[in-house]
Amino acid sequence: MTVDLPVQDASPANDLPEEALPQEIGHQIKRRRQVLGFSLRDLGAASGLSASSLSQIERGMVSPTLSTLTAIAQALHVPLFDFFAGSSRDSVVLKKGRHLCLKLPESNIEYELLSRQGSASIAVMRARLQAGHSVYDQPQSHPQEECLLVLQGQVQVWLGGEIILLGRHDSLNFDANTPHRFTAVGEEEAEYILCISPVVF
Repeated sequence: MTVDLPVQDASPANDLPEEALPQEIGHQIKRRRQVLGFSLRDLGAASGLSASSLSQIERGMVSPTLSTLTAIAQALHVPLFDFFAGSSRDSVVLKKGRHLCLKLPESNIEYELLSRQGSASIAVMRARLQAGHSVYDQPQSHPQEECLLVLQGQVQVWLGGEIILLGRHDSLNFDANTPHRFTAVGEEEAEYILCISPVVF
């Protein structure tokens, strides 16, 4: 028996030129902020960012870092990928080449969302991190559980003061309330699968 499941279409955000991405992100942040009835000062207080910085981000004048975007997403109570419009929330099958991608200008990491956008229970991503670089400038913590599986290269995980080195096909499951940071060590780009549950940023 063959069952036809909904297939995800390509997201318009994936087709945007890199220089247009800050404007799209800013538009989505402003839209969500207004839905919640937040002023720029309200969002600033919740995210730890200044109202002037947020205004520049919303107008597409600056490209936010991944750390900044994560702080904003947490303050607005949305998954990070919600800032990239266009993906269907009802899709089940995600065809190769149709996944939503997140690559910020001047960023050292690229994410590809493998799970359905809009799911509140789990997010599954493929990440590619350039050699010698870390995902965040400083360790991050958030109320979630994470599982990391290395596909290529080596990932050094700083986890609550402990350093864990993961090689190809090694995995790590941990409480993300513990401050953590991932770094690609060696000369090879690191590629890994990251599962996060629940989706609260």
